[in-house]
Parts: sequence; structure tokens; C-alpha cells
Amino acid sequence: ELIIAVGSLIKQGLKIKLKIGGEGPLSNRLERIIDKLNLKNKVYLEGHIPYEHVNEWYHSIDLFVLNSRTEEMPTVILEAMASGLPVVATNVGGVPEAIDNEWLYEPRDLKRLEELIVKVYNMDIDLRKRIGQRNRLKVLKHFNIRTNAKKILKIIDTLN
Repeated sequence: ELIIAVGSLIKQGLKIKLKIGGEGPLSNRLERIIDKLNLKNKVYLEGHIPYEHVNEWYHSIDLFVLNSRTEEMPTVILEAMASGLPVVATNVGGVPEAIDNEWLYEPRDLKRLEELIVKVYNMDIDLRKRIGQRNRLKVLKHFNIRTNAKKILKIIDTLN
């Protein structure tokens, strides 16, 4: 879906590229979609990103998109937010706990996905940076190990 949305936006004149990190059983299918849509120079399957290069990889992109149909709380969203990126994601599982509603879309809703990508594309760079910084602060405040440990200890105390 993300590749199709990006292909559609490129046809509409947006000068964007898509970098897909990670690998899995869908890699061959994604390559076929990229070939079919003639996007080899615009969509890049980068495969596994080694841990020591993850931070560098996040800083090489302007927007992180999670296009999953099912998830719990994906670590990649928190990593992208901690890297100071705007994040667009599907409204599944625990994702809404991290991402504000205005940046969520329902699985398979290509129109909404395209709208959100265009919104970030057209955004003033300072606003994009402020959104990224807000995401970073949110992760540091709500999703760090100390905060979560305190929450768990409170729950344990109530059980005693």
C-alpha cells in the first residue's frame, strides 16, 4: 500500500523517494510491485539495517511511515519518534498510544495515507522539526524505562 501511494504521489508530481528498511517474507513481492509500477529509481528496499546504523538511517529520512495491518506497540515507531521524526502510522494495536490521531490512518486507506504524506511534504521545515521534537519529547517522557518501571511498581504495590 505504501509503495502504491508513493507511486501515485510521484505521478502527481511530488518529488519524493521511499526507503524501506527491514526484510521479511514480503521482500520479493515488494520488488515485483516496484518493478510493475516502474519505481526502481524512487523506491529502495534497503534490507536489514544493522543496529549500529539505525540512528544514521533514521536521520537520512524526513518522515517515517508504519504501514502495518496488525501491530501491538512497534519499537520502530518509538525509535523514529526518539530520532525526532514526524511519524504517520496505521491505526492498529497500541500505535494510537504513541501517535496523535491526526497522523493515523486506517489500514488500506490509500487516500488518507496519501493525504498525510502530502501534508508533511508541503509542511514548512521548521514545523516538521517541531513535530519531530515533540515526538522525541513524548518518547522520553512516556516510553522510557524509568517511567515504565515506576508504572509497573505501582501496579505491583496495588496487588499486595
